[in-house]
Amino acid sequence: MRELSFRLASRVLRLRASLGGRNARSLRELAVTLSGMQQAMRETADARRDIGMPPVPIRVITAGRRPKMPRAHMTHLNADYHDLAGQSPYGQVMTAERAGHQIPFEQPEIIVSGGRRGAEPAVADGSGRARLRPETG
Repeated sequence: MRELSFRLASRVLRLRASLGGRNARSLRELAVTLSGMQQAMRETADARRDIGMPPVPIRVITAGRRPKMPRAHMTHLNADYHDLAGQSPYGQVMTAERAGHQIPFEQPEIIVSGGRRGAEPAVADGSGRARLRPETG
């Protein structure tokens, strides 16, 4: 179902872009991205399964402002972000609430914050997992 959804969304976006308008270029670019998404997700899943992740701090920083996309795509992306962060006992998903796709340009402070938090020592939280120290100031 997901594969069909990606193919259908890509075709609909290309069709809409063919009608022109000021968003035509963005729609074509999104269509190209979605058309390759299934293969990229398979390759990523294979690499994670085959190689795994070391127990290091992982910060998955996501955009708070996202383009409209089918609910199945959004659900998959969110689950994937949490899965990636969850592969390390020090993983965390952070959301750049004011940013779209260009997080480093639109909300650079969250990149700095994520890097700093990743460099902090972890503390035991009693749950069997380590966590980072609470964020301060």
